[in-house]
Amino acid sequence: MSDNESRTIAEEAMLKFLDTDDFDEKYDILCDLKENDVTDLLIDNLAVTLDVVIPDGPIGRRFDELKTCVKTRKKYESLRLRQ
Repeated sequence: MSDNESRTIAEEAMLKFLDTDDFDEKYDILCDLKENDVTDLLIDNLAVTLDVVIPDGPIGRRFDELKTCVKTRKKYESLRLRQ
């Protein structure tokens, strides 16, 4: 897969991520990404939309932290909306 194809996949994922307010969907979008499609820039951009900072480090660890943030927000946002 070329860099252009990877960027396209990452850009599509970012647009889908930005278009939804549903944290279940956001989490699914992240889980659908392949490891080689994830970049530091993508992680930083998605983290900004969530108002979180993902510390520098290996991409795999940073991506796991981003998914954990979305999973946590998913849990608490759904609880808040039920009340």
